[in-house]
Amino acid sequence: MKKTATWFADKVFWSLLLLPALSAWLKDKAWASKISDFLDWIYYHLTGIISEAAFPWAAGVLLGVSLGVFLHKLLIWLRSALSRTERCFEKLDSLSTDVLIEIHNSGGPLTRGSRRTDSIDARVQRLFSELQKLKVKTPQFAEQNPDQRLVTLKAYVTYIRPFLEDRDISTLRNRSREWVMAQTEAR
Repeated sequence: MKKTATWFADKVFWSLLLLPALSAWLKDKAWASKISDFLDWIYYHLTGIISEAAFPWAAGVLLGVSLGVFLHKLLIWLRSALSRTERCFEKLDSLSTDVLIEIHNSGGPLTRGSRRTDSIDARVQRLFSELQKLKVKTPQFAEQNPDQRLVTLKAYVTYIRPFLEDRDISTLRNRSREWVMAQTEAR
């Protein structure tokens, strides 16, 4: 369809440019006056189609096609952008669930260097690195013992989960920053 439309538009364009010259040349040489009259007739009707009477229709068709192409490109771009955002939030949701499950399964008191602590640390680092890619503030656990860290971590992840489900990154950033500042002031 595209090839046919392009071919047709190309032929109409060149015929509008070349028909008057070819017709004048044929009349000048006095060759084939019927062909010259036929070319004049074609030129007259082609210009009539594109002239004032048909201009609103031609303009409407061109506007509609250009608007359709623009909206199609916009729709593709929006779908791509939304799917990237959706994948990002699904990943964050999954990682936060993994962290909460790992904390729940940790059981009793933890010591540094234990296998359970290392597993939790790995999951927390993955979650925090994804959050930091989105410029979401995360808590620092420098001077806390492992059990205090787990309580703080569980509170933080539980606090941000509803905002992950809302899929609103600006609200997530604001609430996370507020939570981290409140925790820093509480120390």
